[in-house]
Amino acid sequence: MAEGEIQKAATFLGEQGSFALSFAVGAVVIALYSRKRIAEFTRPPKGEEYDFTKMLTMGDIVGHSIFYKSYVFYTVFLEFLYFFICTSKPLVLLIVSDPSGATFEGSAWPLGAALLVVGLLPSVPAIAEIEMMLRGLAQRVASIPGEFYDRVTRLSRSEIEQLVSFAPDYKPEIRSFRRVHTLLISVGFADDDAKLMARSCVAARLFSQWTIDGGRIWSSEEFDKYKDIISVLRPKTELLNSEIETLTTATLRLPLTTSILSKFGITDASAEITPELVEKIIIEADSQIKAMPENPATEPEVKAAQTFEATVKRWKTLAMECDVSAKRLSALFAILARNDRETAMQIRRGRAAVVAIGGRKPDPVLTALVQMMDESTSAYPWSNAGMVAVIVGFVGCLVPLCLYLYAVDYGFHAAQLSTDWVHAFASTDATSTIQDALYTSLTLAFMFSMASMVALFLRSLKIEEGTWVPFSRFRRIPVSNYVAIIWWSSLAAFMPLVISYIGYYYKAGRVADLAVLQPSALVETLIYRYILGFSAVTFGIAVCILADIVDAKTELKHVGSVSLRVALAVIFIEFLCLIVNPLYSLESRPFWHNMVAVACYAVVALITFQISYTANKEVFPNPTLPQPDPT
Repeated sequence: MAEGEIQKAATFLGEQGSFALSFAVGAVVIALYSRKRIAEFTRPPKGEEYDFTKMLTMGDIVGHSIFYKSYVFYTVFLEFLYFFICTSKPLVLLIVSDPSGATFEGSAWPLGAALLVVGLLPSVPAIAEIEMMLRGLAQRVASIPGEFYDRVTRLSRSEIEQLVSFAPDYKPEIRSFRRVHTLLISVGFADDDAKLMARSCVAARLFSQWTIDGGRIWSSEEFDKYKDIISVLRPKTELLNSEIETLTTATLRLPLTTSILSKFGITDASAEITPELVEKIIIEADSQIKAMPENPATEPEVKAAQTFEATVKRWKTLAMECDVSAKRLSALFAILARNDRETAMQIRRGRAAVVAIGGRKPDPVLTALVQMMDESTSAYPWSNAGMVAVIVGFVGCLVPLCLYLYAVDYGFHAAQLSTDWVHAFASTDATSTIQDALYTSLTLAFMFSMASMVALFLRSLKIEEGTWVPFSRFRRIPVSNYVAIIWWSSLAAFMPLVISYIGYYYKAGRVADLAVLQPSALVETLIYRYILGFSAVTFGIAVCILADIVDAKTELKHVGSVSLRVALAVIFIEFLCLIVNPLYSLESRPFWHNMVAVACYAVVALITFQISYTANKEVFPNPTLPQPDPT
């Protein structure tokens, strides 16, 4: 019995089974490799406020759920590339005139393809761009690092003084804010500037309580992971807090400050003052500063002028340093809240047993901050809209295509076999019709989705770089936007077309027909397949145009008009791609089969994308997009 099993295994490994087994091994190797590779940012967080993130893993920074989401997408992208390389074996060997090897047999090709994906992609500069494109796309689809930036931005830009003003436990912090604000307007700063500077000083102090000194807030298991980072951040934070106190005392002793506070009867700079009094202090400060001699003659005047200028300069520098520190500590707060889920849930519900102040009752400020983080969950709404469009577009293509193909087959049998509709109905193979429609719909779904996601990804990169010119009207299409999109999207669309081309011969049992093709004819066929992909490229450009229109908050009526026009453009490009292809004649069934499929998919998917993207934008606006020129 054992010998029989061994013989079966040997037979399996000696034939097509060896290809399948090595293919499975290669797929596992790629999945293991991608886990390590996706942990590297394509664009790591930059700026002084994010320097400490170099000490953390991507999972710690963005949250493990988001990290694994990007890992799944990256693995799927690499596996699809691997599948494409493996599937292309017959074509490659036929092109190099080796028809004997143009079969799915042997273990060398899959293992070589796996080695190509995990070894050659990251190491060869020209090919490494493909890997970086796939990794960047996987990270963007999972909102990396945009979701992290969004959380930090919400925390660092919050009006922290308003949050703590109603919390009795934070009276020292609100008094510190008022004191700094009053002193700053007394030395000549505008009201808005003084509020921002005072807010940065207080935020740096508060977030240090919740992070560096937050051992009582977070679970010890999670908090201990960041001891090394805290030991690095603590000295600078303590120095800033000390500098704030020192500079506050020095400012209180300035003759200008003393004079203004005395004139308006302010005995306590930390007391709340009315907006009317703020305006009076600013006017008085401007008046006294203008009255200062431009060229002081006496030594006391020179010393007073130097002290005043040095104080104002120190405040500007200190406020900038506090702003960086507040962002850095708010980033650490966001990381802690993301990873310490149990504590964050307790804080969110207002029932935390351990809080920053007192240690016995809920902290409304922490609750507000954690809830504020919950509002930021999608920094790249195009990825959500794109995936929804893929699913709905597939269904919107499959159903009408089934009906169309069945009607065509029914009409053919009614005309050729009998005028009796019963015989025509019985002669129509519904199963074959559904299989053909499903095969075509899947091919289009892969082709259009990959091209559109690549296009939207490149658009998001250009927006961040400031090189994207938003679409405003068809008479002024910014062609420069779409050069890179055309190149990368056409390659993305080409892969599903090649896979479907090979799959067609194997599905129809016509492998022998593929093997007799001459290399020149095969190359020509692949060129025409590449041209067919330009309908998907047009679709990718179309979703970018729709995203621009939605971002510009155009009227709904105009958005619908643009959706119709870009859908017609996709259909027209598909018509041109088919008409120049010698494999399709205008009268043939495959010609109109493809036309109907593309038309259905394009219309349904574009409308779905526009609706979904609009809904996402209403919840998660993107303020970084430049607005189109209204002229």
